[in-house]
Amino acid sequence: MAKRYVLACLAAVAVAVGANAKELQQLNNGIRVTPIKVAPAKMVDGQVVFGEWQNYSEPVAGCFGAEHWDGFDPDSTGFPEDEDGCGLGSARWFFGPSYCNGAATNDMNDATAGAQSTFTNFSWYWYCGGSGSEQCIIAVFTGEDFTTGCGGFGGFYSGVGYDFGSIGCNPGGYYYTNVDLTGSGLFHQMPNDGDGVYQVIYLTTGNAPATCAQPMLWGNGAGRPGTSGEEQWDDDNPRDSAYQAEECYSYAYGLCPDPLGASQSFGDGTDNCGGGGSCASDGCNGNESLKASARAKGCGCQVKGVLKNATPGAVYGIQLPSGQCVQTAANNRGKAKAKECPSVSGNVSVPTCGLSRAVNCP
Repeated sequence: MAKRYVLACLAAVAVAVGANAKELQQLNNGIRVTPIKVAPAKMVDGQVVFGEWQNYSEPVAGCFGAEHWDGFDPDSTGFPEDEDGCGLGSARWFFGPSYCNGAATNDMNDATAGAQSTFTNFSWYWYCGGSGSEQCIIAVFTGEDFTTGCGGFGGFYSGVGYDFGSIGCNPGGYYYTNVDLTGSGLFHQMPNDGDGVYQVIYLTTGNAPATCAQPMLWGNGAGRPGTSGEEQWDDDNPRDSAYQAEECYSYAYGLCPDPLGASQSFGDGTDNCGGGGSCASDGCNGNESLKASARAKGCGCQVKGVLKNATPGAVYGIQLPSGQCVQTAANNRGKAKAKECPSVSGNVSVPTCGLSRAVNCP
């Protein structure tokens, strides 16, 4: 079968899911890391291309939602737990420290249809060459199409790149992250009907393929949002930034949870972060003013709201045209900002302060 680049829609192939000879193991000791920078990501001629990188800051709310689709299973602090009753605690499945997988693609079913996810959690093993450290860049994409029976996938949206800087190789545990994109203008688009695909790609310096990495494995269950089938595509045979028919595997091992898949979740934090609905602020001093603008960028229409004369340190809820609520603290100059891309024409508002401005996308 001819090769196809990782994000390309694979041509349909009549290939049964073969037996997976990879040996599963359990690994405990989750090590939390936080991205240094984030950026929009897209695929151009089979290569991941990143837009403008921006510094990443921990969310003011300090919470990590996973309510749109959850194959990670975080507790209220973002730490991996085991609501499925598997008796594994924070341990996760993987194929041993030296197994290498350049990218993993799996189905995502019964997600919140059409939602924009500003929260994500995921975990991975970073082997590199077995010692030392290596720059870790992970690109995550979502899309519309995943055909069972190893039929292929496609319809991807723009994704997000996460740069973790140089992290230790073969650390004796796995890495995990909880990311809140609120205020960055970035998000992961959930499938229009709730059924689609997600993909994670491991890169290093110069956007080259990582020396050796793999996703940690978990699944859906215990009433957590979403379901997943048994098939996953792994770029491991050969590991060449492309998929071939024999790289579609069954992850129905009869273990717990079952089936397994690349450990990933998407959410918006509205259930445990006070966002959404009311889009509340700490309070208003009466002197605030709001400016809003819209302009064309590579990601589409970018809408930005800037609140001035705000109380430094106070958290303000800024509602964007998509309905997303960004709760952000005013800096020492009394400014609070929020943006999203792609966005639409509509209103930017600070409901608690009674402020609203209309924007029109070019």
